[in-house]
Amino acid sequence: MSNAQSVLLKGKVLQDNVPIANVEVINKQLNNVSLTNVLGEFEIPIERENNLAFFKNGYDFQAIIVDDELLEIKYHTIQLVKKEQLIEEVVVKKQTTIPIIKVERQYQERKFAIPDGSIQNGVDFVQVFKLLSKIFKKDKPKEVKKEWVSFHTYVNFNFTDAFLLQSLELKGTQWNDFITYCDFDPEKTSIIEQENKMILLDFLIKKAKEFKEKNN
Repeated sequence: MSNAQSVLLKGKVLQDNVPIANVEVINKQLNNVSLTNVLGEFEIPIERENNLAFFKNGYDFQAIIVDDELLEIKYHTIQLVKKEQLIEEVVVKKQTTIPIIKVERQYQERKFAIPDGSIQNGVDFVQVFKLLSKIFKKDKPKEVKKEWVSFHTYVNFNFTDAFLLQSLELKGTQWNDFITYCDFDPEKTSIIEQENKMILLDFLIKKAKEFKEKNN
């Protein structure tokens, strides 16, 4: 515990009322991480306005903000939701078919039957080599263009509007103005590239505080 205002929060993490083990319970402000046991139970120190995150692979990310009520009851139960299973795209590569090379024989009329060391009815190996080179020539790898995701789309992908309005203590009428305000911050590009929900949530909390100060 960092100071006298810290309390020990106990709780349980469930999925359809079934305990989930090894869920990470993260308090970033106090740099503390706890894991749920086989009964889904956890204990972690908290202070007012701390951000608690509940994370486990295969489940939707959940986060809460510590308020006075939570500090008083010192217990919290949270339900995690399993992510939908995505069908992996199967890419079937078309097999390269090697065509049959037809080589026409070139006949040369000779006036004398005396061998002169040349190959009659010979194959033009230069042309054969060129044809094989074209067949086995590797395709140049195509450049994959990364599609740009807007900040608003990235936020909606990670959190619901209802959760953010409650967590950031914003009114519904302020939402569009707030997102536009965040969009003007150059730091947003780095936030999107890091693809980290905790970093995104911290950024939104910081911007919400600035936004409310400027609009009061």
